[in-house]
Amino acid sequence: MKLLLIAHLTKPDFTYDMWRAMFDSDREMQSKFVHVEHTIVGKVDDHSAMVVFDVFEPTLMAGALAENGHRFDEAGITHEVHVLSPMPH
Repeated sequence: MKLLLIAHLTKPDFTYDMWRAMFDSDREMQSKFVHVEHTIVGKVDDHSAMVVFDVFEPTLMAGALAENGHRFDEAGITHEVHVLSPMPH
């Protein structure tokens, strides 16, 4: 399953570069539920990022997001998660 995650960085002093360092430091954890080699990360602006994940264990991903909720709250990160599907022909 492909997911699009949009990260909104709500604190002015927490920028995309800081978020990216946090995201990259979690690669080992991410490898338990996504194909990290297929992950696409993009900077929208200094306070927004987009990530496309190829998820093989959605329950584990949801658990990891919940477990790390305190980290996201402290940094001022909110997430939108959308399921991607192929465009019909």
